Amino acid sequence: MAVTPEDLDTKTSTTLGNALGTDFKSIPLPDTKKLKTSAQYTDVMKEMLPEKIKGIEELGQAEQKSQQLKATGEKRVKEEFAKTTREDIELTEEQERGLEQPKFEPSQENALSLGSLFSLVSTMGIMLGGSGKQSANNALNAMTGMLKGWQAGRKDVYDKELKLYEK
Repeated sequence: MAVTPEDLDTKTSTTLGNALGTDFKSIPLPDTKKLKTSAQYTDVMKEMLPEKIKGIEELGQAEQKSQQLKATGEKRVKEEFAKTTREDIELTEEQERGLEQPKFEPSQENALSLGSLFSLVSTMGIMLGGSGKQSANNALNAMTGMLKGWQAGRKDVYDKELKLYEK
């Protein structure tokens, strides 16, 4: 049995759907009132199967296109962010180069603050127990090296021991 256009209930497309690119062809459905037996219904469904498969393929293509557009947009945003971040870093580095570096001048105030820090670290090491003592000893050794570099007025020794302390 052939299906005639009168047997099918089709939907008309809208202008908005066309503009947004969301206007998909609807699969026409048969008027089940005119079909008397299940065999007739099965025949109509078999005739509609290629259209259904085509619709599924079109939907897959539309989803793929949507994902590609989304990925392209995300890539563009990330590239712009990276570019502005690079520019900000370069500007900051230029500004830092123009600044005068402070001189390393040990003072009495620095010695007092270092002494307070020494006592605090050793007290905390004793309170923490065995593993805390080892960490506290390592910190105190590094701080002692910092203090020796400070006393000698050698910034390179001070910086080396400071890096050891910060580990």
